[in-house]
Amino acid sequence: MFIFEGIFGIYPWDQPQNSVRFMFLVDAQAERMRIYTKFGLAKELTFQEFMNLMPRPNLRATGGLLAAMNDAQGGRLAEGTSLFQGMVGDSLKLGAMPAFESVATGISSIKASHECGKSDFSPFGGVTIDFTGVDFSGVRFREADFSRAIVTNTNFQGATFEGCRFVGDQLKGVRLNGARIAGQEWRGLDLTATVFDDAVLDGTQFHDCKFPRASFKNAKINGAWFAQLPMESTVFDGAAGSALFGGCDLSRASFVGAKLPGAGYITSKLDGASFRQADLSGARFGAVDPYPAASMDGVNFDGITAPGAVFVGASFARATFNAAKLAGAAFNGCTLKDISFKGAELTHASFGPLGKLGPANITDVNFEGVAASGAVFVGTSLTKASFKGARLQQTAFGGAALKEVSFQDAEMEGVSFSLVSAAAVLDKVDFDNSGLQGADFSGVNLAGTVSHTRKPRLGRTLEKRTRLVKAKFKTGFLGADWSYVDATEATITVELVGEVRGFNASYAILPQVSFANLNLPGANFSHAQLKRSMFSSCILNEANFGEAILEGADFTEAKLETATFEKAGLMGALFTKAWLAEAKFNGAVLTDVNFSGAMLAAVDFKTIQGRNLAGVTFSTAFLVGAVFANVSTSRSRGVRTDFSSACLAGADFSQASLADAILSNAQLSSAGGKIKVINVVKGTSEEFVYEKTKMDANTTGATTTCPDGNLGACRIDQLYVKPVPVEWRY
Repeated sequence: MFIFEGIFGIYPWDQPQNSVRFMFLVDAQAERMRIYTKFGLAKELTFQEFMNLMPRPNLRATGGLLAAMNDAQGGRLAEGTSLFQGMVGDSLKLGAMPAFESVATGISSIKASHECGKSDFSPFGGVTIDFTGVDFSGVRFREADFSRAIVTNTNFQGATFEGCRFVGDQLKGVRLNGARIAGQEWRGLDLTATVFDDAVLDGTQFHDCKFPRASFKNAKINGAWFAQLPMESTVFDGAAGSALFGGCDLSRASFVGAKLPGAGYITSKLDGASFRQADLSGARFGAVDPYPAASMDGVNFDGITAPGAVFVGASFARATFNAAKLAGAAFNGCTLKDISFKGAELTHASFGPLGKLGPANITDVNFEGVAASGAVFVGTSLTKASFKGARLQQTAFGGAALKEVSFQDAEMEGVSFSLVSAAAVLDKVDFDNSGLQGADFSGVNLAGTVSHTRKPRLGRTLEKRTRLVKAKFKTGFLGADWSYVDATEATITVELVGEVRGFNASYAILPQVSFANLNLPGANFSHAQLKRSMFSSCILNEANFGEAILEGADFTEAKLETATFEKAGLMGALFTKAWLAEAKFNGAVLTDVNFSGAMLAAVDFKTIQGRNLAGVTFSTAFLVGAVFANVSTSRSRGVRTDFSSACLAGADFSQASLADAILSNAQLSSAGGKIKVINVVKGTSEEFVYEKTKMDANTTGATTTCPDGNLGACRIDQLYVKPVPVEWRY
């Protein structure tokens, strides 16, 4: 079989423009060669005949034929030129010093040297140069023009192409494994099923080419540019580099395990593609004005590493991002439907608005087990999404619309559902056992919109208190532990039914909440802020209000036996007809408190110092055995401390100053005795034993109103003018 062994030109040394070209085809087995001119076959010779005409013994083999011709420019050249003179006639005027040029290197020379310089493999003498099945593996081609040659099944594995030219479907299905095609520009090629595995394509541009089913496994494609190309089912598994795929059809393409940081896929079609375990750090899939985002229906992004990847404005359906690393990724303006991010890392990822892009629209998305601390879902629409077991610390949902969303077992410390402009809207949202330490629900309506089987875990420190400022919620959201909750200006529907033991609202901020008629024995309200809260008719025996702020609170007819109000701020509080037997007010501020008709038997007020009893009303109160030793009464905004009609049997006013106090009709005991207290409602009674009231003339002052109604320092006979009743009805 004759194979191509090169084209060379021969010309007078001083007239290169007058070159005449010859092509050699050689059959090594038959030891024959054919020599062509541009007009066709000029001569067919045996090797021996050729050697007889050319004084070059080293031409015994076909390899190195053209190299030998080029070397023939020194010594006895004229002896060998008669062969070529005879083939082209007298038109070849060589003279004594002919010169040779290589037009196209032959197969044997190429394979022997692994080099091919500038060569034109265009048809010659009516013959198309055929490289079918030739092994050019590892050859370096420089400026070789294959555009009109036949390269069917040619092996270019490991070859290097520099400035080479191919056209049409010449390389369709050809194996270019390990080839180096760096910095080239290939246009108009059909590269369907062509194999570029392990090839180096850095900086190469492909225009108007076709790549369906092509393979680029483990190829180097840094800076490569694939512009608007059909590349369906192309394989880039293990490929590496920051390539640009602009407007390509990469449907069903595979990028498994590829390392493509910074790669661009803007306007490309990626439906059904797989990027599983790929490195896509900073990759760009999103819209760039005026170009739309990539189409990504059914894409597999499982296990990708893509911090900072950009998906803005993209539309996803049935895609998966399971266990993907997407820290700082941008999904602004995306439409996400039937997507799974299960176990993904979404730290500081953004799904909110960005510039002209609105927030993401998210439907039927699985965020279970994601790590998304600091992620932004501001303004998004979240429907039928699950964040079960997710880590959502400091995540922002302000202004979002959440419908049928589950946060079961999610860790949500510092999460925010609030914005200055708009709070989140919640509809059928599940917070079952979710950790809401430091969460902010300010302005959010939670009433009837949230659910849980197990109570959410709220913040239990001042630093991590859960914020429900101006929110609307039912107390079922809190259960029996309201501690540290900030519900400033909130609208609260209280749903505590029956006797609730262990109720805890310590350190809570709960202004104007109504606990009226509830049964909360032993409740803990210590350090709570409860301004103007309602406790009327509430059962609060043994409750703890230590250091609570209870300004203006209403305890009318409440049951507060042995309750603690130590160091509490009770300015203006109302305890009318409250049962406060043995309650503790050590260090409390009682300015303007109203204890009218209250049961205050054996209550110790001796630690109420300074002006903290100013303006207090004890009128008609039951103060049998109460202790006021060392206290001082005074006016508050013109209102005097009032003991009028109070039962002061056995009360201790030792060293007290009741100057300016009102004692009109008060009952002081001049000796010991008993008094029966009757509960009119329950029909029960209790007997109290008392001693002589401890008070002397020095206790009162010039502006004291004495029990007999007269002003002035009260005489002993004036103090005991009103007898102690035998019974006191409550």
